[in-house]
Amino acid sequence: MISMLIALTGDEVIVFVFFSILGIVILGLIAGTCASHLKGWLFRKQARRILGHRLDDVTLIQTEMLVIDLPNFHRAMEHWDEQPDSRLIRRLGIPERVLVFDAIREGKMAPQAIRYQMVQIAPRKRIRVPIAAIYFLRYRDQGFLVWNEPRHLMVAGADESLTQEVLEQVTRLSSQYSCYRGQVLSLSKAQDYDYGDVNLSLEFHEIDRINETDIILPSETMELLRRSTVDFFNISERLVEMGQSGSRGLLLHGPPGTGKTLVSRWLIGHLPDVTKFLLTGQQLIHLEQTVKIAKMLRPSLLILDDVDLIASHRETNPYGSVLHELMNQMDGLERQDQVMFLLTTNRPEQIESALVDRPGRVDQAIEFPLPDAHCRERLLQLFAGDQTLAHVDLSHWIRSSNDTTPAFLRELVRRASQFAIIRSDQSGEPSHLTDPDFQAAIRDMTTHGGALTKRLLGFGVA
Repeated sequence: MISMLIALTGDEVIVFVFFSILGIVILGLIAGTCASHLKGWLFRKQARRILGHRLDDVTLIQTEMLVIDLPNFHRAMEHWDEQPDSRLIRRLGIPERVLVFDAIREGKMAPQAIRYQMVQIAPRKRIRVPIAAIYFLRYRDQGFLVWNEPRHLMVAGADESLTQEVLEQVTRLSSQYSCYRGQVLSLSKAQDYDYGDVNLSLEFHEIDRINETDIILPSETMELLRRSTVDFFNISERLVEMGQSGSRGLLLHGPPGTGKTLVSRWLIGHLPDVTKFLLTGQQLIHLEQTVKIAKMLRPSLLILDDVDLIASHRETNPYGSVLHELMNQMDGLERQDQVMFLLTTNRPEQIESALVDRPGRVDQAIEFPLPDAHCRERLLQLFAGDQTLAHVDLSHWIRSSNDTTPAFLRELVRRASQFAIIRSDQSGEPSHLTDPDFQAAIRDMTTHGGALTKRLLGFGVA
């Protein structure tokens, strides 16, 4: 060989080296292809051994799965061993964007190293989640394969009824161990460029906790509100067991600034085991999917503020399709769903009668009245905070603020505090609140502000 190389000319050496390298590359490709086919064949044999049947005879069952459910699917698999007669054998990485079972059956797919991506599951929390993985399971002494493909959860098994049971168990565990349970969520649109279509993403919200002492309502109203929400959720599961409905619709109505939004925020903080969904603006487009997820994460509360904006009378409603979907979803609630729609409005007379008058959609309406004298006194003291009202004729301002909203009283105290600070800075006097401070504040709010300011702040709205 060496003497033959010596005898070659320069051009011949180049040709020889080129074809030698080409031969090595071809041999490498052939070896790689053979190795890939061998791995695929071995993987096919392994899948057949676990399933216990020829792959052509295996039942394949699927159900829809949103991309946002991917973390919950993998969490379900981590808890699979907790099920009776169940065991997780192993987990392997698989390629994305392939028909997994067809590739296994044809011996064209070999296991890969599991790849991960970071996924947000809370306002300030991200976890590492497998992008694509297949699970080998045992259930009732039979083997099954479980994996996710775009938009679907897949289960393969020899026995059709047991395969269906495995799918139901995985779905139930995904809901039970969902990382979204109890959070404040909303759905938004996300473009999934890999699949070329529109998918949904979750938005996580942090809402400041509101104490019950911050809500000033007549005692009868507060008791009805608590009984209709917090107490209802505490016993909703038992109601379902008794054959009663654990789902309902609740309408809060009253003038602007009377505390409806504040109560919604209070409920968010006082229902830690309930999953909360905010429905506003563009998120209403995803109402169907929101309700579907709410049912999976039950018990759930869906909050729709200012429902009159989309639920006005059908004859003049530009959002008729959204209203129709809202009514359909409320009609579709089953007693076991444990889903509550909480709707608020400043204009109950503007709401489509089919939404509020039909039994089964809204079963309780709660009026938020303007505060009476006792509530106005409590509100003024609440809004004063640490400031003393000892130098104020409180009874006078309680009488003078008749037919006003809590929002008006809050602004009255804030502006009076502003005048007290300015007065103290200019004269060196103590900055405690006085009647002149309140008089200056209410003059700004009602005299100089005009009718628009009165309407905005809720002055004389009765």
